[in-house]
Amino acid sequence: LVVGPGQAARPVRGRLWERTRPLPPLCFGPASFALLAWLVREDMARPEQPLDRHPRTTIADDLLHYFAVEHLLRVGGRPREHQAFSRSPLVQLGYPDELALESVSSSLAVPDIAFDDLVGPDAVVFEALQPEFARRWIEIERSKGTIKSLDAMIRLGTAQRSVLDRLVAAIERASPARRDLASFLVEAGQVLLHRGPDRRWWTASLDTRAPLAVRQRAFSAAAALLVGLTQLGRWVDDAGLVAHFDDDYPAAQMLLANWQFMRQRSPGAAQPSGFERAAALAHELESLHSLGA
Repeated sequence: LVVGPGQAARPVRGRLWERTRPLPPLCFGPASFALLAWLVREDMARPEQPLDRHPRTTIADDLLHYFAVEHLLRVGGRPREHQAFSRSPLVQLGYPDELALESVSSSLAVPDIAFDDLVGPDAVVFEALQPEFARRWIEIERSKGTIKSLDAMIRLGTAQRSVLDRLVAAIERASPARRDLASFLVEAGQVLLHRGPDRRWWTASLDTRAPLAVRQRAFSAAAALLVGLTQLGRWVDDAGLVAHFDDDYPAAQMLLANWQFMRQRSPGAAQPSGFERAAALAHELESLHSLGA
């Protein structure tokens, strides 16, 4: 973990509760009460009243909303129709697929909110959820091969890219930059790419009987996670250039060590690294030569 807000970043080893002392308290407020009251009062499949985003929602409240989404979906709920969920940073990061089920031009499209709070003082919550987010993004990527509708793929990829662009921007704005908080994407990439799927793995079921421009948008959208991994690969390259006398050297070395399973090639083989594989697949999917294949 990189710690030391406002100072030079430094890695600290150990479990989360050992690395972050004291652990910040989880303060539940009116937003949690409103959520629980709404869950008791409404029929989740056909609620009469939408659940709005409370202006004083804390990270603890947001965590409760995130965990409620899975149960809401199980009973036929539509979290994308309620601002309490659609404007939640945690829900956007964990469920971009559910929030992307409406038209890109719809008012229900994924709202453009910043993620700065998640990578700032409340970063411990986001860090604790890294395995959960990795699991969700693996599920999303594995579902792409079953998507037939070009529009559905475009909506999903657009939502993913929006989320990843805003996350990367927030991480870069943080002081120090918390690049380790993108580790869930690296873990997802390692699971998805270790068997070396080709580009058709993401687009196998797409209906390609459409104008070239629409097909190109859909194929490019399918590469959303791969494009994000390409950005993280550039971070790794930057980390390798940090000199040992720089203040950021310990954090850069930690990033290289923690993400080594995606940056290493097979010994004595021409096999590309995981990051290189992601970049190559993203290029193939975005290339005109792959359309219709």
